[in-house]
Amino acid sequence: MKTLNIKLIVEFLVNANNYNVDIEDDDTLFQKIYDRLNDFFKDSENDHFISELNILELISTSINNHLEKITKEDDESRGLRVFSLNIKVLGIILSKREVYKSDIELSKSTIQKLLEIVDNENAIVKESALKSLSLIDSKLNIISQLFDYIILTNLIFESFQYPSTFIARSSVDLLSTIYNNSYMSHPQQNITTIQNIIIKYISNQQQDQQNDDIQLCLLDFIINQIHSKSQNETQLNFMIVMIQKVIGLLLCDSRNIRDRVLELISILLDEISNNQLMLQMIVNNSMADYFQSIVHKLLLIPELVSTGIELIGILDITSLFSAQNSLFKDFVNNQFNIKSHDALRSIKRTDDFYYSLFQTTKQIVEKCNSKSISVNLIVNRDYLEWLISQSVDTTLKISHKSIKLLIESLSIINLKHWDLDNNQLVSNLFIKLKSYSNSRLLVKELLNAIYHQILNSTTTNNYPDLYDQLNLLLMNFNGDIRELSLSFLIQIFNNNNNNNEIIEYLLNRSIVKIIISKLSDSDTYVRSSALELIKVISMKKSGWDHLVEQTELPFHSLDQLHINNLQNTKSLDINDNLLNNNKINLTNYTKFYLNEMEGDFNGQVHKIQHSKLSIVDSETMDEDLQSLGSNDSWEWEDSEFRDLLSRTTEEPLTFMNEDSNQQDTQMGYNELNTLLKDYPFPYCVLLFFKDQDSYPRISSIELLTHWLDLEYTNTFFQDLVMDQQVNRKYSMNAQIASLITDSNWEVKLKFLDFIIKILQRKGIDYIVSLDIISLLQNSIKNQLEDKIIRKKSLELLGNIQHVITTIDNYQYKEYKLQLEQFDWDVYREECSDHNQFTQEEQEDISILLLSSDNRDTINKIDCY
Repeated sequence: MKTLNIKLIVEFLVNANNYNVDIEDDDTLFQKIYDRLNDFFKDSENDHFISELNILELISTSINNHLEKITKEDDESRGLRVFSLNIKVLGIILSKREVYKSDIELSKSTIQKLLEIVDNENAIVKESALKSLSLIDSKLNIISQLFDYIILTNLIFESFQYPSTFIARSSVDLLSTIYNNSYMSHPQQNITTIQNIIIKYISNQQQDQQNDDIQLCLLDFIINQIHSKSQNETQLNFMIVMIQKVIGLLLCDSRNIRDRVLELISILLDEISNNQLMLQMIVNNSMADYFQSIVHKLLLIPELVSTGIELIGILDITSLFSAQNSLFKDFVNNQFNIKSHDALRSIKRTDDFYYSLFQTTKQIVEKCNSKSISVNLIVNRDYLEWLISQSVDTTLKISHKSIKLLIESLSIINLKHWDLDNNQLVSNLFIKLKSYSNSRLLVKELLNAIYHQILNSTTTNNYPDLYDQLNLLLMNFNGDIRELSLSFLIQIFNNNNNNNEIIEYLLNRSIVKIIISKLSDSDTYVRSSALELIKVISMKKSGWDHLVEQTELPFHSLDQLHINNLQNTKSLDINDNLLNNNKINLTNYTKFYLNEMEGDFNGQVHKIQHSKLSIVDSETMDEDLQSLGSNDSWEWEDSEFRDLLSRTTEEPLTFMNEDSNQQDTQMGYNELNTLLKDYPFPYCVLLFFKDQDSYPRISSIELLTHWLDLEYTNTFFQDLVMDQQVNRKYSMNAQIASLITDSNWEVKLKFLDFIIKILQRKGIDYIVSLDIISLLQNSIKNQLEDKIIRKKSLELLGNIQHVITTIDNYQYKEYKLQLEQFDWDVYREECSDHNQFTQEEQEDISILLLSSDNRDTINKIDCY
């Protein structure tokens, strides 16, 4: 079968340009073919196929034929892409020793052809040839026999300047190949020639784009050499020479080159930590002193201070610079001390400077934490106090990326090392949070920093305002802030080993009342996060008790629900900044809008406070709406608000299924509002089974699944499932039936996990009471159902049958018979995978059909 597959692929590869058929997404198909062949020939046991199928000759002939037709203008043609693919595959073949054993002359002539193609002006062809040549193993010692090193090396350096990143990368790979090959072939002249050319370009001080491109590529080449595991001592010596040369490039004007040099130094220091020979050679060459002198030079040049600080962050706490001779310690001691009263007096404070300083601070603290080194040995108290002050400095004009690094640095610093109280820092972070409430990224980082500072404390005495601050965040007009605040609380309650006192403090302040109120939030992710937080709180009996003690209903009005069959009409949202938590004071907003249109504001900006957006009496609202609707002379310019206004006068829609036959019960608005009073916690969670968005539906199922593992929820489930009066009251069977037919497959998967847990924890009585057997059978029989759902339902039904058959009880006789009559064999066959084609088989079939003249009469099974 392998022979047939590879032969099929190679024949298609060679003749693809001759097929008069449109291939959808050629590039994707060609890439798959290349990946298949590359993976196949990684196994040396498959090398014999090269000679058996005469692959090298076939592809070489194909390349010769294409070469005569390809021009620079053919950039988008299929012929060009087929040609490029043939060249890349040729690189795979030429990297195998088997090729040179079977036909050395053909191999040499093919490589010579590739060398000619490298000089082609077409970018795609050029890159493919460079890539193929770079794949030839230097141990084969074949390249040195075929070309002049000087000619090819110069050709590579010309490719460095080509305006294509792909060509530059492939050129770097090829330079690595011939450099390593020069050591394998041993002529000293070849080695010296390449080394001289490299040093020449590294040392070139000319500042232009052409020289920058070459130096960037050479830096990548040196990085490749650092990563190489097969270097001998001679190669290592030259690599040290190259590194000494490139470190000097830190003083150049090009930021791109300086950044790449910093990356190279970082990689080098990581490598020498595991390579004693390389470390010893660097120490012997006094590289530490050289690095230190470069740092001092950089800090004296205003334009290069940022680079100097970043270099300190890379060098400190490594094999070259320990905590005792820390460069960062010297820097902060010189710049931050009480006597000077003027921190950073000698440095121009730009955004680049702050970014580099905060980044280096973060690096130093992370290194100290990972190596159990006390940070206060390096970072002094004066610098830390300055750092904390920057978190609320309103005059500080820096970018969000710099602020993010500052916050990240503060989040991982434990102030106990300096005997500092972190109360001030937490207060600063809360203040900062208000300033950046429109940036989700910064709010997330600020809350993360607050969490880590609270984590380092064992008492709430430091944070007397924590509850009030969280309350404000949970009532913020921005949905992202509310969602992130709930995620912050999830962190707090999840880490209850360290936060017992803080958790108890929050619970006693009735934080759960606010959390439950978030179940009616207008934002999907807020509702979902509230359910997730309730799951975390309920992990402990004390948390569950606080939840069930809440008499406050999460839903006071039908307007607060987000139920599917209440949302049949297209929903439009008014600006969330103005109308928070879906509690819309329609009358106030209408007056606000009218006054603004009539020019009563005189250009002033007014804000409606969240606290003033109360729900007005429904009768008053109806009167106001009627008066507005009758005013034909009023010209609406806000179409979104006009549509929303018109929908508020429509007849109320069906709320939810209320009988066992799953028929919608038509109820009035007031009756539905009355019904909500019967949904206190924890029964209110059931309402999310019909949420208009999938995330809350999934979260509610996960929450109930989690509760099944808790002993103190037994009464809740016993009443809900087994008490028929409660079951009917909350339409539990109808709710369950809606989940197995949900439009979202992930919801259905979570539902099946829920049923599996019911079977495991509660037993067969719950399964029978919820009529799960019929639901699963209907799902399995549904040909339009997702196969994964059908298969999992079938497995679950089989488990249920196994449990029932082991119980000798007359009351289950009906269900035993129902399961025995189920056509198991038919549905197992439909849900099995044995008649499904693998991805590789599908690709083979596609290739065969594309290359066949009678493709319309061949079916997939005939292919195999």
